[in-house]
Amino acid sequence: MFDPERVFEEIKKRFSLPYLTKEEGLVRVFSINTNEASEELYSAILEIIEKELRGLKNGEYQKMEISKGENFDSGIKQTEILKGVCYEIYSFDTLTMCYLRVLWERGIFYKREWISVDADEMKKSPWFSEMEP
Repeated sequence: MFDPERVFEEIKKRFSLPYLTKEEGLVRVFSINTNEASEELYSAILEIIEKELRGLKNGEYQKMEISKGENFDSGIKQTEILKGVCYEIYSFDTLTMCYLRVLWERGIFYKREWISVDADEMKKSPWFSEMEP
């Protein structure tokens, strides 16, 4: 079973980076925004995630690498995405789906770079119910 909370707890422990979390009904979200970006930190975060994914014995995941992108908030470009990785993770034991992303971003208005790590987890996802044509 993949649990995003274990990922965020390990990041917090290793790098003293607090995270935000919220749970409503069958949905949990987690978020970290670092104060700076470095190749060492970015690689270490991905290593923590990959280690957790190696323990996913009854499930599947997709890994998508991002080479560049943009983030728009309310129609206004806020950041450039310099690189990133997105994971879509399905845990068959718990019928849970998690969308997890790690983005290296550069602000348009705030001239700095940071790494954001965000996860959206849906318990008892409709992906596990039978679909009708």
